[in-house]
Amino acid sequence: MAYFSRLADSQVWIEATFMAFYSLGPSWGGVMMMGSHMKFHTNCLRNVLIGIIGDVCIAVFSSVVLFAVLGVMASEIGVPVEDVVKSGMSIGLVGYTRALTYLPAPYIWAVVFFFAVTIVGLDAQVVCTETVVSFMEGFSARLGRHGHLLLVVLVNIVMLLFNLPFCTQAGPYMFQLVDWYLPTWSVVVIALLEVIAIMWFYGGDRVDSGLKDMIGRKMPHVFRLVAAYISPVFFLLLLLTSFATYRPPKYGSYVFPEYTHVIGWLISFSMVIPIPLYIVWRFTKLSGSFKQRWTTLIQPSGAWGPIDSVHRMEYLDWSNTERSWRDIAFYNLTGRQRGSVKNHFETVALY
Repeated sequence: MAYFSRLADSQVWIEATFMAFYSLGPSWGGVMMMGSHMKFHTNCLRNVLIGIIGDVCIAVFSSVVLFAVLGVMASEIGVPVEDVVKSGMSIGLVGYTRALTYLPAPYIWAVVFFFAVTIVGLDAQVVCTETVVSFMEGFSARLGRHGHLLLVVLVNIVMLLFNLPFCTQAGPYMFQLVDWYLPTWSVVVIALLEVIAIMWFYGGDRVDSGLKDMIGRKMPHVFRLVAAYISPVFFLLLLLTSFATYRPPKYGSYVFPEYTHVIGWLISFSMVIPIPLYIVWRFTKLSGSFKQRWTTLIQPSGAWGPIDSVHRMEYLDWSNTERSWRDIAFYNLTGRQRGSVKNHFETVALY
């Protein structure tokens, strides 16, 4: 039986949003890392739509399969669905492995299923590893092929050592604590800062300029509105609501001691703290008045821009155009430049 009244529960939407961050991977760095390996004229808008539609379809299909099996199990045992298996690590494994028992030759299907799970895990590991490796390679362009391989091995060894405690008897408890704090609020904070930096500091007009050069069209109007106006408000409300409805984690009937929550919060914001520290450090390195340093700080670096020489000259010409916050807000809202700003899209030649 479906309980549609739960759609009015804010906690449901909070969990759904966090699940979207899990499955789509924004603000983790992996999407940007994979995008950096694309060709210049790759249709990134098409890839985004394919990824989102595929993610939604897979989520709906897997949910139908999982909860159908849980419903059958509840009917066989004679208990409500919510009492069949508790949420957490076990719900997917219990549900899907039980579903395999209803198929002919279940042992063969079980091997195929767990092989597929292993492939998915390895795929996620490749993305996580390459994200860290790409970040480290940014500090040195002279590593070469062997240096890249050495970094990959080193990162995987460090990840393996950090994950060994999760294989102990206390592993499920540590996993529950880390899973509760690490990939939740910090990722939303990073997403909020990203949309502000991209759509307001860098500017939706510059984003459209880059898209125009790459794929021959601007961002869809609804995408621009969502990225510039709806997403920042939504992420902020999500943070406030999740903080207001916060409840400490527990594993079954086990209640974690108070000091573990302090550790959890430190883990959660360990990914966010470097951002303000780096901003303060960069700010102190600049000279001039507060306004001059802030203006310089929010501008792209001199190395930023298309690698193609023709597009790079056009970008440099456009990036030097003076724009006010009002100009950026007007463009983000309408997709058109105000009269005081040079219209880049009428002057760029498409390739």
